[in-house]
Amino acid sequence: YIWRKSPYFPGIEQDLISSFWPTLPSGFEAAYEIDKKDQVFLFKGNQYWVVSGYSVHPGFPRNIHTLGFPRYVKTIDAAVYDENTKKTYFFVGDKYWSYDEVTESMEKGYPRRISVDFPRIGNKVDAAFQEKGNFYFFHGSKQYEIDTKSKKVIREMQSNSWFDCK
Repeated sequence: YIWRKSPYFPGIEQDLISSFWPTLPSGFEAAYEIDKKDQVFLFKGNQYWVVSGYSVHPGFPRNIHTLGFPRYVKTIDAAVYDENTKKTYFFVGDKYWSYDEVTESMEKGYPRRISVDFPRIGNKVDAAFQEKGNFYFFHGSKQYEIDTKSKKVIREMQSNSWFDCK
């Protein structure tokens, strides 16, 4: 399933991935969006796809190692694009990488430990996105709102709080 919340309509939209992209497999493990380019990157195992609207870009899937990951990385746990820095953070186990979307290359000095650079969120990120300039990292039943500049936790919430549960 894909769950979407939009400022243009109330509530949460839930659809089958196959209703948007019938040629793609199900069970994606990570995804991120570059809004200005109208591109969504979807990750499953050691492969990834790029889609725009209802179209899958030609030449996909590609192996995640073409992005610059070392061979021991087999899957991506979570990913988030930072619209301010034009960098994507990829989370794998207890580490993360920074990918420069402008130069299309992994940044030097990575991987780094999640718990060192993002204190208070633990060792793993299950999912992530950016909204109104802040990151939202999910792990288990918790989500953490993170200031992107200081990388500090602003607040901790239940992970389902976006779904307006009553």
